[in-house]
Amino acid sequence: MRRSLSSALVSALPALGACAGGWGPEPKGSGPPGNGPIGELSRLALVSAVPGDGSVRLEWVAEDEQGGVLSVALFQGADRASVYAGAPLAVDPPGDSLELAGLANGDVRFFGLALQRSPGEFEAAGPVLRVRAGAPIYVDPLADPSVADGRAPSTAFPDPLSAILTALARGGGNVWLRGGDYGALSLPLFASVDLYGGFGAAFDLATRDAELFPSILRGASAGTILEAQGGEPGSIVDGLVLDGGEAAVTGIEAQDTPLELRGVVARSCVNRGCKLSSSLADRALEATLVRCRLLDHGGDGLFVQGAWSLAIDGSEFSGNGHEGAELEALQAPDGVRATLAVRGSRFVRNGSTGLDVELGPQPFPGALGSLFDVSLSGSSFEENGGDGLRLDLDFELDPLCTAELLLRGLLARANAGSGVQLDLDASASTFVHRLLASANGGDGLGVTSESAPGFLSVSASAAAANQGAGLRASVGSVSLLASHCVVAGNRGGGLVSGTVDAGAVSCAAWLQPSAWSGAWAHRSISAADASAPLFAAAPREYRSALAASGSSVTLDDLGTLANGERVELADDGVPRTIRSIAGGAIAVDPAAGGVRFPASLAAFAGGVGPREDYRPGHGSALLGAGMSAPGAPLADAGVFGSPAGGEPGREDLSPAPLFRAARSAASLSSQLAPSQPIEIAFAGGTLDPASLDPTRVRVLLESSQAALAAQLGTTPFGLRVDPPLAGWPAGEALVLELHAGLRSLDGVELAAPLAIPLRVQ
Repeated sequence: MRRSLSSALVSALPALGACAGGWGPEPKGSGPPGNGPIGELSRLALVSAVPGDGSVRLEWVAEDEQGGVLSVALFQGADRASVYAGAPLAVDPPGDSLELAGLANGDVRFFGLALQRSPGEFEAAGPVLRVRAGAPIYVDPLADPSVADGRAPSTAFPDPLSAILTALARGGGNVWLRGGDYGALSLPLFASVDLYGGFGAAFDLATRDAELFPSILRGASAGTILEAQGGEPGSIVDGLVLDGGEAAVTGIEAQDTPLELRGVVARSCVNRGCKLSSSLADRALEATLVRCRLLDHGGDGLFVQGAWSLAIDGSEFSGNGHEGAELEALQAPDGVRATLAVRGSRFVRNGSTGLDVELGPQPFPGALGSLFDVSLSGSSFEENGGDGLRLDLDFELDPLCTAELLLRGLLARANAGSGVQLDLDASASTFVHRLLASANGGDGLGVTSESAPGFLSVSASAAAANQGAGLRASVGSVSLLASHCVVAGNRGGGLVSGTVDAGAVSCAAWLQPSAWSGAWAHRSISAADASAPLFAAAPREYRSALAASGSSVTLDDLGTLANGERVELADDGVPRTIRSIAGGAIAVDPAAGGVRFPASLAAFAGGVGPREDYRPGHGSALLGAGMSAPGAPLADAGVFGSPAGGEPGREDLSPAPLFRAARSAASLSSQLAPSQPIEIAFAGGTLDPASLDPTRVRVLLESSQAALAAQLGTTPFGLRVDPPLAGWPAGEALVLELHAGLRSLDGVELAAPLAIPLRVQ
């Protein structure tokens, strides 16, 4: 079986290490008119597992973009690591749920879903869920308290607290809650006590439906609705509504206790929807959120602090006063691989950053080293009051700690700050693939760093109509290398570099003040004339909308806009037509309701749009213009010329593996000694020495493009390029080309061909 998330524990981390893989993706969709293309939730995952007396009911989603049913299989194991080790327990079960009998009460089982790629070949999809079979304890808000013992629906407890305490006295248990309103509560939740809502009056497991029969726990003033405690194995909450009513401080809180939330709605708390904190220094606790909605809290939707391995799948964080999710000072203890996997989720219209992740230092650094394995895929960050996504590496003083960051298929649109902001101050390997960063108030993608050397690869991505730069590398030692990317209509320029090196290979720049500012371009195309389009469909003009009143939109400059022309605001997917032009304003139909200003305005020629299509148009200058190995077929510049290309802002349902260059032994900004080898580590597989030849790895003199007689070899981590016998030519600028055709031992082709600028002392 091919799995999408590596399970290897890293106990020692050399300077150049291989990266772990990532979770599966989820494509974006379109929201209702006027609300923008809010990314859809994960379509492929196990979303609920409810145990009963010797049984369990599993629920999943498995559909393609058109709503068609996918071929899937269910697996089980005695622990998380063994779930996919054996044969599936069911292949292509009918419907979207399955009840399994014959479980021994008290047994703990783990279940997972897999996509069947071909007969007998499966790929794990989404998180693994835990259950413990056992006779339930029944809770019904309409129950008669005089006969209540929780043993049967007819003698159910009328309140959850009695059921929770009964389960605690039994050493753990499953509490089933009938749908209904349980009033204002502040409840403890103990380890091995699990809550399952959404039952009808008969408590029939087969007809349980948390949406049809919502179980609502309301918040007491200044309290926490659910407070999980007791340590491992933690608690499970499945199918409950936690309504703070702007009275409760927090929806659910867990201190030093693992937690699984499935189908939980937490809304309208004074502070946070969910708070997870850990003071443990020897391990990372596990937390999972599946199909959860954390909405309209005064502070953060989700707050996490300490050492956790966190999985967020198919969840929504919207309308919160501060961050949608704030992961503050996450820690990876010595010898531990701490994971963060966010898949098919959305972070929308929060007061500050959509998702704010800070990776902090170990509390007690040791000798083994530690690893943060971060995978963000198929998720959207839209219309937030700060950055859409912010990742901050804050462990630069810990030399044995490193991070592997994989961002793929993300949409970052119309945020007041940057779409994505990466602060790479510490050791990391970072790969950004098929990002769409558009119409943001700051940069599409911004990168800062400190002294830790390295480079960031951005592949098959598009940054368009941002008020700042499309891609920006600021101070530090991490270079930004763009491969087969598009930068279009950005008011602050396309690819912009400050004091750190940045380069573009096989990229396309379209209609902006400068294509490559302070950056180096190789086999890339820049066009400023809309009459010779590069793409199958793209705006002919970009403007900035400053404000709106009803249907009237005030612009910075009318440019060449005309009556009847079709325009788009903030890349929201809504076609609007110009009905009139007067002064510095245009009147549009429909009106610009719900758009945050200032906003981008894109005008499309000939009534087409407002959807961009970045494939090369007929006769486009992109055709055959990309970097190609000598003797290989010509590659197109732009997104779709990439070996792993595809529409930015979305990812395939079954994600392709990504073999990529990940790290360099030294900063690309430093100068090579004449005898110094060039070392590049790879991630997503081991470099196949048989794929090395002088046409696929080339070192050129930048001035003449003449190839040098470099000597090629491999290291345990990747590629070693030794200078010619006479050494690298002193004082020269060089270009290291890594071409498509390089591959891993598994036969996976290099996802992002690179051209890396180097200097010789």
